Amino acid sequence: MTSSPLDGTRGPEGFRRTLRRDLWFCLVVAAVAAAVRVVYLVQLHGTPFPHQLIMDAATYDAWARDIAAGNWLGDRIFYQEPLYPYLLAVIHTVFGEGLAAVYVLQALAGVANCVLLTVLTSRVLDSRWAGLIAGLALALYRPMVFYEAQVLKPVWAVLVLLVLMHVLLSAWERRSLVLWTLAGVLLALLGLLRGNALLYVPFVLVWALVAGRHWKRAVLAASLALMLAGLAIPLGAVMLRNYAVGGEPVLSSSHAGFNFYIGNHEGADGTYQFVPGVREDPQYEGEDARALASRRVGSDLTLARASSYWFKQAAEFIRRDPLAWLRLEAVKLGRFLNAEGVQDTWSPDFLAEHAPALRLALVTYGMLVPPALVGLVVLFRRGIRVHLVSLLVLATALSVVIFYVFDRYRLPVVPLFALLGAGVVVRFAAWLRAGRYAGPLAAVLGAALATCVVLIDIPNRAADEEYRASLHHNLGIVYERAREPEKAKAEYNRALTAWPRYARSMTALANIHLKEGKTTSARGLLHEAIAADRLDADAHYLLAGVYHREGKTLNAIVELEKAIDARPGFLAARRDLGAVLIINGDFRRAARVLEAASRMDPRSEIIWKNLGTCYYQLRDLARARECWVRALGLASSAEEKRSIRANLSLLPPVKTP
Repeated sequence: MTSSPLDGTRGPEGFRRTLRRDLWFCLVVAAVAAAVRVVYLVQLHGTPFPHQLIMDAATYDAWARDIAAGNWLGDRIFYQEPLYPYLLAVIHTVFGEGLAAVYVLQALAGVANCVLLTVLTSRVLDSRWAGLIAGLALALYRPMVFYEAQVLKPVWAVLVLLVLMHVLLSAWERRSLVLWTLAGVLLALLGLLRGNALLYVPFVLVWALVAGRHWKRAVLAASLALMLAGLAIPLGAVMLRNYAVGGEPVLSSSHAGFNFYIGNHEGADGTYQFVPGVREDPQYEGEDARALASRRVGSDLTLARASSYWFKQAAEFIRRDPLAWLRLEAVKLGRFLNAEGVQDTWSPDFLAEHAPALRLALVTYGMLVPPALVGLVVLFRRGIRVHLVSLLVLATALSVVIFYVFDRYRLPVVPLFALLGAGVVVRFAAWLRAGRYAGPLAAVLGAALATCVVLIDIPNRAADEEYRASLHHNLGIVYERAREPEKAKAEYNRALTAWPRYARSMTALANIHLKEGKTTSARGLLHEAIAADRLDADAHYLLAGVYHREGKTLNAIVELEKAIDARPGFLAARRDLGAVLIINGDFRRAARVLEAASRMDPRSEIIWKNLGTCYYQLRDLARARECWVRALGLASSAEEKRSIRANLSLLPPVKTP
């Protein structure tokens, strides 16, 4: 008697046997996935998006290029998880500085994910047809195709997760200590891609304990110990590196506290929220968050201590109003399941307007969630393999909901949802063929209920029009970096058409007008930007520049102070405020400002030079000498060195004993 799909009677197939058996299905999935990605990449190449990077993508790329240039160890504690930038650095080292290799390799990783999911589904559910359905669903999943063509890490997180699941299943089936160790290493790598993925560890341990409950205790203990050892080795290496360069034993990165605060404070809505004084760009976010925390506590904090500060602020909110926090977590869970994804820099729909081939990927999150939720119930009794999938669904949901929800943060759950949904489809067909209608009816009713949950309208703090404005604004930044100011201005104006009080676009337009010498129109735009958002630090900073050029020094000082109040980590504003105060003869106040700036950027030659000038005017000649010597060591041009040596010549010779 042969086994029917999903009847649970087939023994473990293993990865290689399943791949050989389902090879033709895997080839079909790979072909569909590759075709969609090739067509989209070709069309996207004709747009500015893949060539000019902003926000997270620009940060990762700059970090990777710094590593590839030889700075492999780095000189500060990691603010973000380091694995993706190091992977990019390897790609740049092997293939050159262009981004084409990054996009091609990420597309290949996307195709590999589809094949791995096809095999995994077949292994878990004993159904090659379920594997085909799940693989095709991932091949045609629009956000996956969208993110693979950006310098972002979701595709690699999914790849590591799928490989981890295959390794865990094989380690259990074969009781292989080597594979248990490898599973621990993969868990660590997943955590070094996305720090919240370390929350998978307890779920995997629970699964391993249940899966090996009938083994000899020594075998189970050795398996768990080796998995934990595999987990500890990469994380321990990164922690030691952080301690070596920063003096603090940070496990992987120091941004967890601020991220936790963003998602857990009074007024949070479960999405990313702008914190006044902290730029949304990750290139600056860490220093801005540290500077803001330092101002609040009244002392200069390290990145790690600033992270602890933000954790404590969130914990205080939870302690003070636990019911409000529970309501917030429920909202975040709703966002995690909602068909409407919370986007950030770009959205799939916006890019599809410029590269319509993205619409070839027809599958959306809302299509996957209802059958997947039914699958969590219908397939639960299928055994330990399905239990692994269910536990990782819960782990992924927890790892996102405990912080805040972005569409790309929930991407690792998509292949798991595709697997569960494919299982329900195959089980549904088997029920109908067998003439059993109670199961299909219950499944349909469950899917209908789940669909209602998925389609609930959860309002965002920012209106849809404001988010649309941010997309046009971001495209304006792209055109500016591509040195196409007219196109940039057009996008900034489109942003203001979508949301007339969008201060960032007013400020960006003003900056272009200043470069074009249109000071009057720039001043007007800056005043409008400040009226729309008095905490627009960039608008205050640019307005200070206008006043300075007009000789209105006191007005410039006021605007620079407002810029620093709005953003305590605004290094350029502190540097310029110190310089203007020197011009105004207020050397004592300038020294205080420049001292703070020097702590923020101890490698700035101009800050040390100006600080030396302050101390010289205050007759603190020893400190003036110290500052000018540091400036001389940092100066890069012969002219700068001559100027600093001229300053040093004003000082009396150093007396020797």
